[in-house]
Amino acid sequence: MLKLNFAETCLLDLIQDVRLIVSSNGDTLADEYLELQNGAISDTIEVPAGEDWKFALQALDASNNIIYSGETTASVIAGETTKVQIDLYPEVRLLKLDPVYQQVDSDSFFNIDVKLYMIDDLFGISFRVEFDPAILLCTNVEPGDFLGPAESTIFFSKVDSLAGYVAVGYSRIQGTASTASESGRLATLFFKPRQEARESPDSVALTLNEQTLAFYDSNGARKDWRDSVYIHNAQVLIQ
Repeated sequence: MLKLNFAETCLLDLIQDVRLIVSSNGDTLADEYLELQNGAISDTIEVPAGEDWKFALQALDASNNIIYSGETTASVIAGETTKVQIDLYPEVRLLKLDPVYQQVDSDSFFNIDVKLYMIDDLFGISFRVEFDPAILLCTNVEPGDFLGPAESTIFFSKVDSLAGYVAVGYSRIQGTASTASESGRLATLFFKPRQEARESPDSVALTLNEQTLAFYDSNGARKDWRDSVYIHNAQVLIQ
């Protein structure tokens, strides 16, 4: 038998349900919703010994839309421990702060990637990441590579340490390249806890401001995507 345990993985408020399907040769052993507490999966199922068990995982929102999914195949050997890793990938148009959850030491630096998934014909984007300025200090912002090499793109950022936000604009240069599609990294933000946070460790949220989010086509016109893009924010636990 195999006991399948899911380690703590922060899914935050975007994900409301997690569904696991275990099958082999077309026969389904289990199709159940796993217990989700405080953004973490903590559940156990038993799988008999056998070859080529298929483990499929779905992460769903409150409307039962599949936001992430992934699957893997593993053989279960009697009397042995079998580890099963399922990598989840977005199934919808998604703007994400990655990782969505991390624990950092109070005296260490850390970074957050801003990633865009399942997109098509993107020429430019602007967004703002907000945080508690009493806890965090943004030390640097670097461009991603989703829209192409540096010589064919324009990237600018503004850090407001008092208001607690990082504003970013990222675009291709007219005439240098076509639009971008699929998925990629838009920017990387670097942070460190402030002295006050080091004295009193806490959890802090980093959020994408949906009202400032804008997508652009090659003519500079806004694309009507904002209401159809899912947002996955991040949380950092300072220890």
